[in-house]
This record gives sequence, C-alpha cells and structure tokens, in this order.
Amino acid sequence: MVPVMEAILANWYWSFFQQNRWRFVQRTQTGGPGGDDILTWDLAGILAEIDERFQAALSHREVLKKVPVGHYDVLLVKGNAPDSFRPTMFDFLAHDALRFYQAGEQAGSRAVDAFDLMAESPVFSSV
Repeated sequence: MVPVMEAILANWYWSFFQQNRWRFVQRTQTGGPGGDDILTWDLAGILAEIDERFQAALSHREVLKKVPVGHYDVLLVKGNAPDSFRPTMFDFLAHDALRFYQAGEQAGSRAVDAFDLMAESPVFSSV
C-alpha cells in the first residue's frame, strides 16, 4: 500500500535527520532542490521532504480508514497500548506524523524574522 510506504520513507528520513542533525544544522541553505542524494540536502530540504512524505501518506485518508492496523502487524513494533487506541492505519499514521510535527524541529529551519505574505489578505484588496 503506497501510503504506508510513504510513511515508512518519512520515518527513514526523519531518523536519518535525527542521527545527523549536526550536519544539517551546519549546512548553508542552498535554496534549490537537493536532488536525489540525501547527503547533499540542507536543513530546510530534508524537513520539507519529511513533511511531504507524511502529507502524501495521509492524503489517502478514506482508504487508510478502512484498513485495520492489525493488517500491518508484521511491519509495526507493538507497544503496550491495544489496537483499539489506533484501530485503523489512518489513526496510526496520523499519530506517527503528529510525533514529527510536535517535535518542533521544522521551526529551526526558518529564520527568526521570516514572514509570509497572504495574497488574500484585506491589506492587498485595494491593490
């Protein structure tokens, strides 16, 4: 199932980032695509790729909600919580992605004074 593979890839990238965080933090941001070689990616690039993989996995919401988490017992490390806490693959993958987003690591990839302009803002309505 493609969404599960996307989540596995996101977790591999995240694990690689965590083990090599110091390298990514010391790299200059390239501003362009990092290419296929993860060793050349900058901090913003790897975090964006992890986000993209999790978003791709969760975009198949309706399909994942129909698949019991027990179907993937072979791939999953069982904890002490019963499957009823996260009964479907959507629940499992959503909590997995939430761990990444709650870690706050992606906040370090943006400048302290960074801001985004929203085109639909009322400030721009008269322009």
